[in-house]
Amino acid sequence: MMSPTKNQPKNIQTMFKHIIITYLKKVRFFFEWTQSFNMRFGLAQKRNKEINFGELTKI
Repeated sequence: MMSPTKNQPKNIQTMFKHIIITYLKKVRFFFEWTQSFNMRFGLAQKRNKEINFGELTKI
């Protein structure tokens, strides 16, 4: 039998990988959604995008 302490680093690593992958997927989805939203409502100007992104990052 292997001790749980030997397995722990691997479990933590896979946990972090899973968190990072899900986070990246969410970020990618968010960027795709905002791009389609901006295109749909004609807010593709750089200035408006920067303002909207700045407001969203505050939350």
